[in-house]
Amino acid sequence: MDGEYELILKHLRFPIDKKIIDKNLSVNDEDIIYTNNLSDGACFDIEYYREKYLKDDDIDPIEHYLTIGVENGCNPNKDFDGDFYLKMYPVVKLKKYNPFIHFIIWGLYEGRLPKKLTLKEALNQNLKKSLKGKNDYLFLINDSNSELRQHFDNEYISPFSLEKSKKVQKIKKDYCNNLGIPFYSFGVPDKSIICTEYLPFSFDKIKRTLEERDDIIDLKCDELNHTHYSKLDTHTNYKGGKLLAFQILKHIDSSFTRKYYENMFRYANMIEYELSHDLATYGNWSYSFAEFTRLRHIIDSGKDMSFQPKNLKNVSSEIPKEFATVNRSKSIWFKNPDSYSDLKALILCDSTMIYLRNYLSFYFKDMFLYWDHGTFNRDIIDWYEPDIILEVRIERFLGGLPTPDWIEDILSKIE
Repeated sequence: MDGEYELILKHLRFPIDKKIIDKNLSVNDEDIIYTNNLSDGACFDIEYYREKYLKDDDIDPIEHYLTIGVENGCNPNKDFDGDFYLKMYPVVKLKKYNPFIHFIIWGLYEGRLPKKLTLKEALNQNLKKSLKGKNDYLFLINDSNSELRQHFDNEYISPFSLEKSKKVQKIKKDYCNNLGIPFYSFGVPDKSIICTEYLPFSFDKIKRTLEERDDIIDLKCDELNHTHYSKLDTHTNYKGGKLLAFQILKHIDSSFTRKYYENMFRYANMIEYELSHDLATYGNWSYSFAEFTRLRHIIDSGKDMSFQPKNLKNVSSEIPKEFATVNRSKSIWFKNPDSYSDLKALILCDSTMIYLRNYLSFYFKDMFLYWDHGTFNRDIIDWYEPDIILEVRIERFLGGLPTPDWIEDILSKIE
């Protein structure tokens, strides 16, 4: 063995200090700047290997691992799982790299995981908002709604009252029904719920807010899968938006079929968008600069596509000032003279509506998107006079929506 391979053996036999990186191991200086320390997974544990895999003390553990052990699924230490690494990063297997060698030369500095984490380990990585999963899927972590803990932490207790939330929902629906306006509430499944095979940690079971809410229609369906969610964003992509929009429309109109839906796009405009990437922004990123640059290249070279009605009119400039924004979130007003129905829809929503709105606009003649942050403003109902009201929320937000003051007054009188 010679050259770089000898340097690798030297590193395995004499692990370098956690705060020192041997530049001879083909590591870019740029990556060194963004690396704080080495994990235990980068050290070959001779005693661990000998005790777990070898019966003959005369056999060199490192030589055994490099020549025989790696092919038989042996691991160099308790913190590195070769089988997991190859499954997590299939390109490594495709190029027939030794998984551990790949990890100490490249993977460590790219923020690749040496083993399947527990949820607690994932949460304790001191990350910002982006958690790396398999095949470049990024997941939201350390958010104010605790998405991952909501769904995968058996000990997590929501700070919000389910009973109160159901009462609030009933009051909103009763208010609309008393005005003769149908009211529907929908929940969009979180990315972590649909893309579980790409999560970097193990879990026992999945908990969902929507499974406890018979007053909110769950948009999860058999057809919905990982291809409907953006790899680098917390939301669906436009393909997912198309599917979810259909799920909404068939709930409010039982006669509406997939055939009708697809026919609406035959004479539509095709709109091209940049790949959504709220998790691949510098403010949310905690891994290496090299990995960040690679993902940014994917964003720059890729596109997402959506349909839009040919004669759709954006009349947002006509929105009264008091309804134009809510906490800096802009309202949008669409009119479609060629719509499938004559309905005028008020849609109370959050950021997930970005990926559904083009498709919903084919169905409604008049559509007002109001990012209300849960305030349920009665004044906008009086002004807009909708035929139907839809409430569409991403699942992680459902438990923490604020209670409007007027509903608090009603609840206080009931109690």
